Amino acid sequence: MQSARAAVAPGVPAYLVTRPTPGSRDVDRDGLRARLGRAVAGHRVCVLLAPAGYGKTSALTAWAGGEDRALAWLTLTEPDHHPEHLARGLAAAVAELVGSETGPHGVLVVDDIHFAGAMAARAVLRPFVEDPPHGIHLVLAGRSDPGIGLPRLLAGGEVAVLDAGDLSFTPEEVQEVGRTLGTPLSTDQAAALQTLTGGWPVAVRLALMAASPNELPVDLVPSSQIPNLPEYLFESVLAELPHALAEFVLQACVCDWLTATLADELLDRSDGAALLEGAVAAGLPIERRESPASEPVYRWHPLMAASGRALLQRRDPHRLRALEGRAAQALASTDPVEAAGHALKARDPALASALVRSQWLAAVLRGDSALVEELCGRLPVPYADDPEILAIRAACLRNSDEPERAGELARRARSTIPADTAPGMVDLTLSLARMFVIDAGAELAAELAKARNLLDEVPGVGGSLRACALLLVGWTELRLRNPRSAIPVLREATASCRAEGLDDLAGRARANESFALAFGGDFRGAQAHMSAAAPEQGTAAWRRADGAIEWFTTGWIRFWTGDAVAATDAFQRAADQGGGLVSYAGLARCWLTDAAVDTADPARIERARPELDLVADTTIQGIPWPVYKGVARAGLAMVQGRPEVAVGLLDQVITGDPMLPAANVLAAQAYWQCGEAAKALALTAGLMGELPRYLRAGAVVIEALAAHRRGERDRAHELVEQALGACAPEELVRPFLLRDPDLTGLLAEHPAWGTQHEELVATCLARRAGGTGDHAVGVLTARERQILSQLPTTMTTEEMAAALHITTNTLKTHLKSVYRKLGVANRREAVAALRRAGLPSAPTTSAGPAAGPTPR
Repeated sequence: MQSARAAVAPGVPAYLVTRPTPGSRDVDRDGLRARLGRAVAGHRVCVLLAPAGYGKTSALTAWAGGEDRALAWLTLTEPDHHPEHLARGLAAAVAELVGSETGPHGVLVVDDIHFAGAMAARAVLRPFVEDPPHGIHLVLAGRSDPGIGLPRLLAGGEVAVLDAGDLSFTPEEVQEVGRTLGTPLSTDQAAALQTLTGGWPVAVRLALMAASPNELPVDLVPSSQIPNLPEYLFESVLAELPHALAEFVLQACVCDWLTATLADELLDRSDGAALLEGAVAAGLPIERRESPASEPVYRWHPLMAASGRALLQRRDPHRLRALEGRAAQALASTDPVEAAGHALKARDPALASALVRSQWLAAVLRGDSALVEELCGRLPVPYADDPEILAIRAACLRNSDEPERAGELARRARSTIPADTAPGMVDLTLSLARMFVIDAGAELAAELAKARNLLDEVPGVGGSLRACALLLVGWTELRLRNPRSAIPVLREATASCRAEGLDDLAGRARANESFALAFGGDFRGAQAHMSAAAPEQGTAAWRRADGAIEWFTTGWIRFWTGDAVAATDAFQRAADQGGGLVSYAGLARCWLTDAAVDTADPARIERARPELDLVADTTIQGIPWPVYKGVARAGLAMVQGRPEVAVGLLDQVITGDPMLPAANVLAAQAYWQCGEAAKALALTAGLMGELPRYLRAGAVVIEALAAHRRGERDRAHELVEQALGACAPEELVRPFLLRDPDLTGLLAEHPAWGTQHEELVATCLARRAGGTGDHAVGVLTARERQILSQLPTTMTTEEMAAALHITTNTLKTHLKSVYRKLGVANRREAVAALRRAGLPSAPTTSAGPAAGPTPR
């Protein structure tokens, strides 16, 4: 219906987070609006529960128009009975609220909560209601409570509930609706219609619209039709509309949501926009929503749409099936899951199967595995037994954490392929699907190579399928820790996805490329890459479904450069976003713990500890969770003063696998600090080759310490200089923060041995000294030491510059260098470092004034 550009999250088009436009013929219900206002103002949660047709959405739209606080809106749809889909929608709506100019402390309206269903309500909606982010207030509306914990909220006085009694029209409101629709009623007539309908707003409106000029609405409905009132009245309303509009409305009800473009494609006409506006102007139960990135979106009232389809089925079932088929074709490129559903209603399983086979990968990459699997399960035999469908279902089930069923279906899919056939599209589908099913790294690497070959060999692989396949291949290379191989593929995937209008997946490919750059050691390149994409990242909320890749990348860079505090903050942000089975959220939880250990901050460590419980205990899709989890737990044991426990944990998971260099570096450092030098050096021996500088430097520092212990002074300093050279381009300090007192002495001696990296040595010493820079005094230049000796005096900046025969600007430049090398912020801290280092200072007399401004 709309292009991917109009989506705010995978499967969450922009119109679902857009407030409906008030109808031109809506009546002003002052009393209801006031009750709503009091309920929202006085309670953390307000809930509207009533059957379809009671005007819940209309009432909320009218109330929201007068709300002063920041307000966001989310309309749930049928796919939201899947927890992941619902979570993405809520995250997108919250992002709209937090990003508003009035700030995050506002109101979020969640309409049609009944679509959540029991499972999604239990897993997502109820926790969200119990602890909403940013202190927002919630207004929920639906036909029934899917399980949000309403009894507990009522008992605690946290919720106000409005029901059908509150939403029913009063006789006076019935009379006002009559005036609005051009059917004036007397007081008695309005009361009679209110009694007949029970004040049911949709029935009142349809009855008034269906009445002819000489017919009273109360006389229109025979008692036998009251149980089927909406459908009966809908048919009566159509009879009163102009023929062209009536025919349009009846057929357009095939789609619950539609745009003018979709209406034109569906009905093979060119006046869809005018007819949709005509339906709004006539007062029919239809919502209009402005879309910031596309044309307006319209939504039939659910009772209206259902009544239209039932009437069309009765009158012309062949026409209904044909329209379902046209809807499938029209939606195929923009909403393939919805399109396949229409194809099944059209009794065209061949089309539904073709749509699934051509579009499954985009949907799965967006996080809609459960939706795709459910759709596959609705296909009849023989389509359900097609090898591609079986393989696709296997991939979806593995992503939903059902490995046994996934493995069984994957085996069935392979068993149906003749061994002597030439490679074709079926083989490619099976190979791409298996990249979700396989867990073992070596097996996954072999399947990856096969998929890459098939992409080149199989004819006719293009369009969105090729674009999505490139993204999967690049992402899998990254899962297997092959950043050099991943980068060019992800770059091509970004361009291909964008060319196909898959902007959300292009953003995902680009974000993964940023991490590939960082993982490969190009920290500055990764940061520049993320900065260049910053404008589009603000609207690409799919990242919340993948553990916020950018936050993980930021945490990775901060961690390895030595800024553990910033790393914990970034990793926590990534972990909080959640995600799928192998999203970056799980990795963030492991590295969050590692970073917290580096901070040595008890509060941060305690906050990180429970995150590990959410990490898997087995290798999944090539991600060795036991290794990352074991290393993190070893770090926790070390800070608790239990080195023997730490060593035991490392022994269980560390094998020296060269495909796990980052984990091996952390393990080597942990072994060394626990007194297990031999185990540490066994790991560093495999880390001295072609690795990113930030990883190799950690191993080289341990090798330097080992040489120092052996009394090989020159060799130790050669290795220190080698490590400094590796760290200098990215200004890394973490390799030199290893908790070993010998490293402090080795660094302090190093300037005298000779180095090209004096400033980095000074920075490392300052960090090791807790930021005081005591050891860094020894690496100042002669001029800087001269300036430092003047700082304890009462001389001003100008006076010091004059005494040294340099300009004030030159002096300030030298002072910045001194402060940076000492790891201090101002003159006072520099003087303290000078005194601790025992460096003599200049006389405190001065020809200038007794006091002056402190140079900074």
